[in-house]
Amino acid sequence: MIGEATPRYIGVTDGESDWAAWFAPYFALLHRQPEIKASSYINWDWSHWSQTLGFDWHDWGDARVQKNPLILERMRAEMSSPLYQHGTSAAP
Repeated sequence: MIGEATPRYIGVTDGESDWAAWFAPYFALLHRQPEIKASSYINWDWSHWSQTLGFDWHDWGDARVQKNPLILERMRAEMSSPLYQHGTSAAP
């Protein structure tokens, strides 16, 4: 399991170059390593939370995929792959 993944020092603001630098290699790893059964993505603005919580994350970048249309579109396309299973929010 990859428990906490985020494009540290890269973020999402540069679109194509950010996808090539972090997202494409990350998803390629998930596709070629079948022993990885789970992963989670931290969708945070690290600078904001660094200031809010007092941690030294100020230069980690904004990792919120919804902040870049290209990243969001490609993330949605990737998540539609049959490789991934998604939980539901149905009430018991």
